Amino acid sequence: MTARTSLFVRFLKTLPWKQILLFTFLFSIFLLNAFHEEYPDEYDNIVGGKYILEGRLPYRDWFSHHQPLPYFLSSGILAVTGISFVRFRIGLAIVYFLITAGSYLLLKKRIQQSSLSFYLYFLFTIAFGATYYWGNMLLADTLSAYFLAPAIILVLVKGYTHEPFTLRDLILYILYTFLAWLSSMTITYLIAGLHVYAVYLFIRNGKVLSKKLLLKKVVQIAMVFAIPYIVWMLYLLVTGSMRSYYFDTITFNQQYYIYNYPLEPGGSINPIRYALIIAHDFINNFFPVIGSVKNLAFDFPLVNTFAMSHIAFMVILLITRRYVLIYPYLVLLVYSNTRSNPASIAETDYQVNVYIFLSMIVGLYSFQILKQLLDTQTLTKSFRILAGSVFVLLSAYWFFTSIFLPLKFFQKFMAKYSGQSPLIYDHPEVAPIVNQIAGSDEYAWIGPLAFKELLYLDARQPSKYHWFLNHSAKSEKIRSEIVSDLTQNRPKVIVFNRDYTPWGGDAASYNSFFTDFVDDHYFRIFTLNEELDGYAYKWKISRTQNFDIDGYFYFDRNRQDEIIQELLDKGLIEQVDVS
Repeated sequence: MTARTSLFVRFLKTLPWKQILLFTFLFSIFLLNAFHEEYPDEYDNIVGGKYILEGRLPYRDWFSHHQPLPYFLSSGILAVTGISFVRFRIGLAIVYFLITAGSYLLLKKRIQQSSLSFYLYFLFTIAFGATYYWGNMLLADTLSAYFLAPAIILVLVKGYTHEPFTLRDLILYILYTFLAWLSSMTITYLIAGLHVYAVYLFIRNGKVLSKKLLLKKVVQIAMVFAIPYIVWMLYLLVTGSMRSYYFDTITFNQQYYIYNYPLEPGGSINPIRYALIIAHDFINNFFPVIGSVKNLAFDFPLVNTFAMSHIAFMVILLITRRYVLIYPYLVLLVYSNTRSNPASIAETDYQVNVYIFLSMIVGLYSFQILKQLLDTQTLTKSFRILAGSVFVLLSAYWFFTSIFLPLKFFQKFMAKYSGQSPLIYDHPEVAPIVNQIAGSDEYAWIGPLAFKELLYLDARQPSKYHWFLNHSAKSEKIRSEIVSDLTQNRPKVIVFNRDYTPWGGDAASYNSFFTDFVDDHYFRIFTLNEELDGYAYKWKISRTQNFDIDGYFYFDRNRQDEIIQELLDKGLIEQVDVS
């Protein structure tokens, strides 16, 4: 054996192979999850990334009532993968793996007085469960949960163990919570309450606080908390996005979108009252779940497993006298359900992701703490009995959950591998047709909600409103600006489903302003045929899976002859004799 070979062998022996194999397995799960299901809200985020690569910025150049981080993240992925949903999902799987594995390795350096073995179990649990609750998609609530999880772990573990919460910890905590908030404004109440406890942990480090030291810590806190938000505000000001950002994400959401607050369209929300409503709804939904834990319903264990996890953690805080930690824990528990119901967690329920992640964290961490408590003689006899009973119940529920989630993962994987369920594809339905009609220097509009088609569309967007539904159509500002934009930047072709009602009801109740516009200024092939004598035009493609070509395609009446000739030349329609 040569010296070089011997050196290489010694190097291989120094590698942490157990950790490498664990993370390789974790990455393979994330990668397999990438090919599961698609959803319009994810396409919204991907289309936003495409717009950013084209030089268009959120809020200033297109309307969105969501936070911007998913758009910027998708632009970074698309810069590498190109315009391909399949390749994008692979890139996203890599990003989610890096976020989760990187956070574990980072927190392992920051937390010294407690084992983070529960964190590894947590990572594999969210990976196996991702296809069940859509943790594999780029959705605002999902991305927010991925960033919020390490912040929660850092605060809860250091709060429980009384390990010093240093300036570096505070910076790391603020970075994670800011990224989580920049992904979804839904967690605003949650992080506002959690910030109070993080400040307490940081100040508590000094056993004797002189005025000088206290002032220094106050300045550090102010700087650490303020810097990311100041940078964000400066970005909005420099790019000229501030006014649009305020309307899109605050005014619009308050007046037209938030559904769990008693308010007439156009009204304003009292933030204190809204916080109380969320807490009230949570209490009404959560306490019946706590009562159902005794039923030992293991066939669908998630709801009760999560409830049992919270019971266990609360018992731990009480018997170990961690009373101060009860405050941030209750804030997390209540306001992780701003838009979700802990009593009715169902498949594809991505809006409950923050609560799911929190429940998994406290459940798995409770295992670790209870085992330590039961292995020592620090508890009184009555508390040992209580802790032992909680440990047994928690173990039972998590045993069945640890079977349930991998089983769901395996069922979905096998259904796709065997061809029983579809994979994801780069197969838009009408964008290729529109691309034949309208070039990259012309305008086209597809809606009212067709983000997948917009991803593959080459033509320019005529309006900053590239979609609208019933809540946005309630705004006079949005309705008038859509019509104004389409009048000024006249699309050559508009693809519009005038019967689209995702929440039921009469589509005309929200889209009549739009249908009036297209009926006045655009023609469809079948309406044109009513004006012809002796001949007619016929589409060679009657419909796709979700689009009625003859019913949905509208063409600029001012360019009628030009467009008809172009459709004939490109073989999209044909002239037939009807005499």
